[in-house]
Amino acid sequence: MKKKYWDIFILFLSLYVIVELAIEIIYPFSQKTIDLINTLDLFICAIFLGDFFYFLYAAKGKEARVEYLKHHWIDFVASIPFMSFLRAFRLVRVVRIVRLLRGVKGIIHILRLLGTNRIQNIMISYFLILVLVLFYCSLAFYSFELGVNPNVHCYFDAFWWAFVSLTTIGYGDIFPVTVEGRVAAMVLALAGIGLFSLITAQLATYFIKVQKQEQCDKKNDNGKHVES
Repeated sequence: MKKKYWDIFILFLSLYVIVELAIEIIYPFSQKTIDLINTLDLFICAIFLGDFFYFLYAAKGKEARVEYLKHHWIDFVASIPFMSFLRAFRLVRVVRIVRLLRGVKGIIHILRLLGTNRIQNIMISYFLILVLVLFYCSLAFYSFELGVNPNVHCYFDAFWWAFVSLTTIGYGDIFPVTVEGRVAAMVLALAGIGLFSLITAQLATYFIKVQKQEQCDKKNDNGKHVES
């Protein structure tokens, strides 16, 4: 029960990270607000790091800890509170990457919860994953392409690019010109192909199960008629 409440708490922090990241990218904050966010960022990083090391310590045996590190290394990297340090040295591009990593951690945590929750309809989970991927890749594209790409003037341009890239092969009116933007494009393309394939496979499996269940029910009904 305690772990459930803790997971919900971490989920809310992860959602905050994603929402704050989106607002900061789309609507730049004043210096006073940035200082406040940095202070809150330190607090959240401390919680994320505590969560990381707690479960690392809880893993029994060397092999279990190595396995934990393999699957959760991004949690550690994204939880290191060095945003203020990077901003002080005006490492803008590195700051953007770290911020995006922080958002990736939030999304990964949400997807983990969706993956372990078998009660919810799996198709709803896939839909939420698609929405998160679309939203996050458009943010990443906007963050790196704005001011560099002549075709990107506002967030809607980035969202339009992400939407048509995920659902089609794209119209070619907007395309990435930075390395980071191209990475976002590759992630989006792979996510679109992978998730749509999973959805198709899941639907096929579902219909096969329904068909088998109907056949079993029909056999049982025939057996009852023979006995009577």
